[in-house]
Amino acid sequence: MKNPKLILQILNLFNGILLCIFLIKIMGWSTFFNPIKLIHLILAAFILYGAKSYVEVKTNTPDPIKTNKYVYRVFYTGAGVFFIGLALRMLHWPLAHFFLFGGILITFSSYVFSFFAPETTKKYDEDIIDDFRDEPLA
Repeated sequence: MKNPKLILQILNLFNGILLCIFLIKIMGWSTFFNPIKLIHLILAAFILYGAKSYVEVKTNTPDPIKTNKYVYRVFYTGAGVFFIGLALRMLHWPLAHFFLFGGILITFSSYVFSFFAPETTKKYDEDIIDDFRDEPLA
């Protein structure tokens, strides 16, 4: 594979599109997706995550969402808002669709931001690392 990071980003965008279709399906906003069952969406998600894992392992390339701490935070914020919306939807409480739509929008924006965000490297504090070495102190 010549550019595994680009392949992972494209798979992330497909995952975002799949999430949008899932939202449209569970909210009943369109009859276009009526032939698609929820099990089809779940199977497609498993296939996408399997392909992402295969590319990550074979090329030793981390997921672009995990390499930038800000994109990572946006992704999990969107996922949290989405799950709150799912809980509200199951309880038939008002404003569930706002949380679902907002969560999908935030999560999808993290997929788009992963294209443009640079990789951040973890900075280690040498003083802390020295404390965990097996070398005896003089």
